[in-house]
Amino acid sequence: MPPLTIALLLLQVLPGLIMDAETFFAGQPKSGPQKKAAVLDAIKHGLHIASFFGVKELQPQETKDQILTAAGAITDAVVGGLNNGKLLGAAAPQP
Repeated sequence: MPPLTIALLLLQVLPGLIMDAETFFAGQPKSGPQKKAAVLDAIKHGLHIASFFGVKELQPQETKDQILTAAGAITDAVVGGLNNGKLLGAAAPQP
């Protein structure tokens, strides 16, 4: 699968997973590594399910590894940007 296709697909899915992890770990200080692990675990499970149902493009281990690497990097970038903008966690504006 072309890297740009992988990145664009991840950009559609990752923001929702990041927000779910933020909600799940709300109020737990220093939970960043657990949040990232939860996001990547969801991606890993999605890859397994897609492979199980015969999505041939996602069956090679090399492709799965590329997707997980890209997901980790994109997650770090998105969360870093939100943290810099003080939009996550205790620094986030409260409604």
